[in-house]
Amino acid sequence: MEDHRNCVMCRRGLYRGRYQQHVLSENLPREQPEVAAYIQQHSVLEVVFDNTRSICHRCWQRAANAIRPPVEAVVLEAPEENEQNVHVLHVPEYMRAPNNHRYCIFNNCANNTRHRIPNAIKVHIFCVYKLYIPDGARVCREHLEGNNWDELPDFCNTTHDFNAAQFKDVCDMLRTTIQRGSRLDFSLHGAMTDEEMHYWVSLNGSQFDDILELTPSLSVRCNDPRTALAILLVKLRTGDSDERLATLFNMSRRKLERYLAIARECLINEYIVLHLGVDHIDRENILARNLTLPKICLAMKKIAK
Repeated sequence: MEDHRNCVMCRRGLYRGRYQQHVLSENLPREQPEVAAYIQQHSVLEVVFDNTRSICHRCWQRAANAIRPPVEAVVLEAPEENEQNVHVLHVPEYMRAPNNHRYCIFNNCANNTRHRIPNAIKVHIFCVYKLYIPDGARVCREHLEGNNWDELPDFCNTTHDFNAAQFKDVCDMLRTTIQRGSRLDFSLHGAMTDEEMHYWVSLNGSQFDDILELTPSLSVRCNDPRTALAILLVKLRTGDSDERLATLFNMSRRKLERYLAIARECLINEYIVLHLGVDHIDRENILARNLTLPKICLAMKKIAK
């Protein structure tokens, strides 16, 4: 019975409402037979289309991309000036994504929106997957907010050829990151865009500031409260090890663990008590919320009489 609460393709837990999910309805095999067949073929749990099983949004996108036909049989790379005179550097150990603003960087994506890819995401993808994303590449809103970047190497037309301008862009990107001292900089307000914030903590800048404002003790106990809060939220969001987070935030593991403990304690004592349970709700609000359905039912009975 516990399997009913997990994604049938990746076993990700869906019962806490943290991840968007798609119910495997009875009509799915008839309305979208190719998607249903792909789910059955790649599932790790029993698949029954009876409205009791579900699939996470990430696996749903994977299935949709796999069965979707190519958008157009066109050259995805925009031609460059004096292309014949450009010296090409072939690097087998590194990959490059298409430098094209007309299509989403993910293969076979039919969404119409186009957005620039934040530099923090470019650096992360380059350092982890050895995949360089050119400045001209674009991504749709759904993939930008979906945080599925770990799937990009498998769903992107990559090459191992680089020209001089692209090599310079890689060097400039890494040079800027080194000068900042960290691949993640939450210490200054506005240093990261909302897209970068959403990728790392699943919140935008204003939502992050709201949590910080409702946790005043964090500013008292920590010299860098924004970074301490960010470390905890990134830890919850990604599940990365302390060693990896220490590298991302350019600090020792001992200091990172101290920040984690302070941020966790402050949020539990000040923020969570305001949003979890019923202690922060007065009696009138509880009655108003819990009596809505009974009032509707009683009103319907009176009308029926």
